[in-house]
Amino acid sequence: MIRIAVVEDSKDDTLNFRHFIEKYEEENKCTFDVRYFSSGVVFLEEYHAEFDIIFMDIDLPEMNGIDVSKKLRERDSEVVLIFLTNLAKYAIKGYSVN
Repeated sequence: MIRIAVVEDSKDDTLNFRHFIEKYEEENKCTFDVRYFSSGVVFLEEYHAEFDIIFMDIDLPEMNGIDVSKKLRERDSEVVLIFLTNLAKYAIKGYSVN
């Protein structure tokens, strides 16, 4: 089973993402273990290298997704990290944390 973390503070965006995951599971007859975090700070506090994929919003309160990802990479350089953003100016910065 693929384990996914979604770090997203917007309830609407989280619901949309959940819908897409559930639709993918249904169409492809598979199941994901998904955990949702509304804060990058809480995500880092609870992180234990257990996920295969992390979907990270860039525009987060307290600590933005790029800074959260930099701290994540200090602890886990292998996990697949995919950024979620509608802020084009931050898209390129995502490459700095692989």
